[in-house]
Amino acid sequence: MNGPMLRHSRWLPALGLLFSSIFACPALRAQSAASEDDIRAAMVQHLALFVDWPGWKMDTSHPQFNVCLLGSDPIAPALIQAFRDRTVMNKPVNVQRVRATDKLEGCHVLYIGAGGRKEFVHTIAALQQAAVLTVSERPTAAEIGQIVGLPESDAHVVIQVNLRAAQSSRLNISSRLLQIATITERP
Repeated sequence: MNGPMLRHSRWLPALGLLFSSIFACPALRAQSAASEDDIRAAMVQHLALFVDWPGWKMDTSHPQFNVCLLGSDPIAPALIQAFRDRTVMNKPVNVQRVRATDKLEGCHVLYIGAGGRKEFVHTIAALQQAAVLTVSERPTAAEIGQIVGLPESDAHVVIQVNLRAAQSSRLNISSRLLQIATITERP
């Protein structure tokens, strides 16, 4: 088994347990928006384990794994908690708020909050060149260039993946994740 598959295979049971508990538990689905933020934050944390970035994005010139939040969104505290004391690919995780005028190329994951949608449109080309995984609670079809959507459907938070946008950003998404996601666009 090659390196990336071995790395991902050890996380598969945890990902399966997380997603199955989220989808199977009516109490979790029925709780408040704050709980939805916790669920989405945990999903973002686990998604990061099933994406391969280009080697140059993970080299020593990027000593931290940067999770960035564009715009205002109540998910920020949940993201901070989900990544607290965590590492991704042996890099400590840094969660930070950003603006479209910041250098977003340093982000590995960019969560687009409600207030960041207009700003996101102006950053798509730069983010694709910088191999940034873009995620929001909106469906991928609603946001041009967004790679992962975590919208609610039938009282569940679902995973949508735009493979065309991922390929344009030079990101490889594990086939194991794609098995439980809805693919909205293929290359």
